[in-house]
Amino acid sequence: MIPQEWIQSGILLAVAAIVTMLCIPFARWVSVRTDAIDYPSARRVNTKPIPRLGGLAMFLGMVAALAVLALGIFAFGWETPFGRPELLDDVSYFWLGVSVLIIFLVGFIDDIHSLNPKVKLAGQLLAGSVAAAAGLLLVGIQVPGHYYVNFGWLAYPITVIYLVSFANIINLIDGLDGLASGISAISALAIMILSLIVGMTASAFLCAALIGACLGFLKFNHHPASIFMGDCGALTLGFVLGVVSLLAVAKSTILIALLVPILSAGIPVLDTAAAIIRRIRGHRPIDEADKGHLHHRLLEAGYSQRTTVFIMWGWTAALAIFGIVMVFAQGPLRWIMVAAAVLLSVFIIHRFHVLRPVKVHGYDKAGESRGAAGRNGEGTEAAAGERDESGEGATGEPAASAVSAEAEPQRADEERE
Repeated sequence: MIPQEWIQSGILLAVAAIVTMLCIPFARWVSVRTDAIDYPSARRVNTKPIPRLGGLAMFLGMVAALAVLALGIFAFGWETPFGRPELLDDVSYFWLGVSVLIIFLVGFIDDIHSLNPKVKLAGQLLAGSVAAAAGLLLVGIQVPGHYYVNFGWLAYPITVIYLVSFANIINLIDGLDGLASGISAISALAIMILSLIVGMTASAFLCAALIGACLGFLKFNHHPASIFMGDCGALTLGFVLGVVSLLAVAKSTILIALLVPILSAGIPVLDTAAAIIRRIRGHRPIDEADKGHLHHRLLEAGYSQRTTVFIMWGWTAALAIFGIVMVFAQGPLRWIMVAAAVLLSVFIIHRFHVLRPVKVHGYDKAGESRGAAGRNGEGTEAAAGERDESGEGATGEPAASAVSAEAEPQRADEERE
């Protein structure tokens, strides 16, 4: 017999997916009204504009799932997953929700008005600080050998950095159609499975809402995409992944348990770390965009955009499976999984020269009047248009007024140097 919490998770997932799909026309309409459109420009390969507030539909999908959860608790006798003794006693889920709302609003405003990077980072730090103040803290880690390291007051900055980092690594990987939403869904699925196995239903239910929102959005974001998630989507996905990963190991601070969320998000983690190393080796600013990200390397190797995305989804799924097996395996099998995860990642990084410095391309500033605002969630690298360097630019109608809530503009064929 299927456990009740598994069925309830499935219901929440379905609600989030359906509501997200239903809200896509509304997100397109808001994009047009606020001019949150990715326009062609001198530094972009776009031939047509495309809306970039898909994250609004995803956020509404997750909110709808939580509303159904509340209805189930108060009207149908579902057992509440919040405030249970196995969770941290002092977590305020209200303020945790406020922190998610803050990160969403930071991305939403940035998609419309193009925030200064320092202001944007300040907003992210505020969201992380609210979550930490709500009681969601990584207070310590139990390393192999049963030695416990208590972080003390450092738990607050460590937690904030952890959450902000998760938000940005998903933002930075958002470079191809369906890539960020697919990786986020796979990562959340791994965390949900771990949560359900160990009885952390609060984390499992939040993961279900996140997965549903990603799947509903993928209907419109797979290649060729008709809408982008924008910063409001990418930052929110990453931040919520960070939140659920900490909830999943709320009482079990065993280092090996933390490997599930970290390995599940292994591709964006490695891609971000590789970008930093690559730019240092190339004597370039760390926040300067280049064409050295993993998806760029795969495209340069001759893979199509869809194949590239499938390869990265598969890699993510493999790492997630390794992480789950590590938690529950004993003896040699655990270390075999560790070795397999490392070897797979090293092979791909070496095979596609991810650490090799690349030429940074200049852009004609004349076409950036709208381009600064017209980008799709690339964190501090937004100004250089990571998505468009890969030849995966947006398409749509020639002007904002032509992008209707019912239209589904198609993206131009891939263009690579």
